[in-house]
Amino acid sequence: MLTEAQKLKLYEVYEVSHQADIVVTLGQGGQSLPSPVFGVLQGVKAQLDIAIAFINTDAAQSERVGEILAEFDTFWLDPSTIDREGYKFNPTRNLKRIRQALFPYTGILFNSSSSNRIPLG
Repeated sequence: MLTEAQKLKLYEVYEVSHQADIVVTLGQGGQSLPSPVFGVLQGVKAQLDIAIAFINTDAAQSERVGEILAEFDTFWLDPSTIDREGYKFNPTRNLKRIRQALFPYTGILFNSSSSNRIPLG
């Protein structure tokens, strides 16, 4: 079974909020908008909730998802690009790879590029 901390990390990986309202700021103050305005996020949240229930039915799946999420801990809080011993540390690329690794368990394809192409393999 996934721990509560791992479930929360899944929400972080897919950039989904548990809140009913989302506040959008433009530098001064903010505007509160109901989540249905952001319907895509609600779809991701619903799919993530389904995926968590599915993952928790199989100990091997839970263990593998836990391993993938452990990698998320190693880079996410420091988003800077760093060169270490000839290796370029790139959190954006690493996050993309984590989302790809989670796809078989969540069923969520995360298209973070500006093009309208959806990866199919």
